[in-house]
Amino acid sequence: MRGASPTFGGARGNGHHLKRTVKERACASSPPLSFRSLLPFPSSGKSLRPRPRLQHRYRPLPRHLPQAWYEEITVNGFLSLWYEYNTNNPASSRNQYRVFDYDHNTFNVDAAELVVQKPVAKAGDVGFRIDAVAGAVARVASAAGLFQGQDFDLQQATVSWIAPVGSGLRLDFGKFVTHMGNELIEGYDGWNDNATRSFSFGYAIPFTHAGLKATTSFGDHLTAMLALSNGWDVVEDNNSGKSLGASSSSPPRRRSPSRATTWAAPSSPIPQATGATSATSWASGSPPTGPSSPSN
Repeated sequence: MRGASPTFGGARGNGHHLKRTVKERACASSPPLSFRSLLPFPSSGKSLRPRPRLQHRYRPLPRHLPQAWYEEITVNGFLSLWYEYNTNNPASSRNQYRVFDYDHNTFNVDAAELVVQKPVAKAGDVGFRIDAVAGAVARVASAAGLFQGQDFDLQQATVSWIAPVGSGLRLDFGKFVTHMGNELIEGYDGWNDNATRSFSFGYAIPFTHAGLKATTSFGDHLTAMLALSNGWDVVEDNNSGKSLGASSSSPPRRRSPSRATTWAAPSSPIPQATGATSATSWASGSPPTGPSSPSN
C-alpha cells in the first residue's frame, strides 16, 4: 500500500489533497458566476419581474407629458427694408398720396416686427398675442390714443379664448388688425407681393380696431366673424357710438376663395388730434401720421 503514497504524498497528504480535488470538481461542475445571479430577482430565466416591494420604483413614465403654459409661447420676427426714388424729384422729398412709402430718395425701415404669442387651437384654450412694430408702418398705422404718430406701435394686443360652443367660438379682446381689404399690413405671418399699397388700402379702409371679435366655423365650408369696436384706427373712443363689423369666407373653389366683409359705424368729424391727416396736407409735403379716414 505504501507504493501508492508517492502519488498522494503520504497519509496526511492523501486526505488534504483528496478534499481539495473534490472541491475543485464541485466548482468545475457548477455553472459560472453570471451578472443575473447577482440581481435581486428570481433566476428562473422565464421572466425578470421585480419583487412586489420594489414595483413602485420601476413604474414607467407617461409617454406624453403635458406642457407647461410658458412652453407654448412662441416668438417670431419680421423685417422689411426698402429704398425708393421718385423721378419727379419733389422739393419736399415727400411722395404724394403714398401710404407707407412716402419718403423720396431714402433708405427706410418699412417694418421691424416682434410677435410674442400663446396660440389657441381647441375649446378651452386661453392665449394672447402681442405685435410690437417699428418703422414707417408704425408711424402711419398707429391708432389715436396709443403711440399715435410715433415710429413705434403696439399693432396688436389681444387676449384669446375658445369657448366650447358648437365647433368652437373664438373670442379675441383687445386691439387687432382689420378684416377689411385685400392687402395686408405686413408681418411674419402675411405680406404683400407688391412693395407699395393701393389707394383704397390707404384711404378707404381702417388699419386696426379696439374691441371684441368673435369667430366660428360652420363645418368645412363657412367661417364667420363678428366684431364690435370703438371705431377704426382709434383706441380711445371719441364718441358714444360703437362700430360693428362682419366677415364671412369659404374655402377656395376652382382656385378662387369666396369672401365678404362689411363695416357699419356712426360717422363723426375728423379730429385734428387723431392719427389721420388730410390728403391735402399729405400732398403738400407734411410728414404723414396716418391716412385720411374717418375716426369712427
